[in-house]
Amino acid sequence: APIALWESGAILIYLGEKSGQLLGASTADKYQIIKWVMFQMGGLGPMLGQLGYFSKFAGAEIEDPRPKARYVTEAKRLLAVLDGELANRNWIAGDYSIADIAIAPWLKALDYYGTKDVVGWSELKNLPAYLDRFLARAAVQKGLLTPPPPEG
Repeated sequence: APIALWESGAILIYLGEKSGQLLGASTADKYQIIKWVMFQMGGLGPMLGQLGYFSKFAGAEIEDPRPKARYVTEAKRLLAVLDGELANRNWIAGDYSIADIAIAPWLKALDYYGTKDVVGWSELKNLPAYLDRFLARAAVQKGLLTPPPPEG
């Protein structure tokens, strides 16, 4: 029977289990993938979201530099963790998975927030190619156009 869910990580795990795809071939793989989904849910997403708030939105008007500085520092730390993990693999948990679907859109959001320079994106060795691989996937391209972007 259908179930009602909220929170993107819970939805991704549900879809992975229901479809039998993108959640690993073994129990060990599954929990590595879930670990990275939780990394995004509890760390990367909230920190990059706050960085975006203090860089582009109402928080940009706050004169106190400490909040933005904190989120820049934490974003750099989390991006370094991801960058190191991707040193010897194409996808964060081995094969392409729901972990990549959870993580990569936040990396793309750095463009939207205008924060790539402040987090040292060009200094990262593996994340730029990772994001390019993610964005090159046909299903990702289809998703980026659903619904169609507004004209003008």
